[in-house]
Amino acid sequence: MFYRIAKSSSHFGPHTSSFDIDVHPGWSPASRVTPYLDFSYRFESLMELANHAIRKYNEKECNVYKYKVLKIEKVNYLQTAYHRYFMTVKVLNLTLATPIETFQIGAAEHVFNHNIVILCCRPKEEVVIAQLDNPVQT
Repeated sequence: MFYRIAKSSSHFGPHTSSFDIDVHPGWSPASRVTPYLDFSYRFESLMELANHAIRKYNEKECNVYKYKVLKIEKVNYLQTAYHRYFMTVKVLNLTLATPIETFQIGAAEHVFNHNIVILCCRPKEEVVIAQLDNPVQT
């Protein structure tokens, strides 16, 4: 039973970078990253993490556009020595004033001293699955 669950859930991590995990087999050693379904009691601290990450992203010289967090759409969670959050957020492009974009933010807060580390902050890339119209037979 454990092997079947582990095998069915092990393919999510590498393809989604722990952000877009929708199907989850439950608590097991094979499924360390879990969907954080009810984050309402942590909403303020998660918004603080998201705003901090977007501020850091905006400060980079190579970024032409500036963004502001509008809402958190999804959160996945991993418990280590840090509370690791993989957030999918909607942001407003302040430079263009209209487009709303999706960003992925990986942030961690240390369990004991509450140090914050931004692991990644990037625009979400759409996953494109290649489809061959005329497959070559060998």
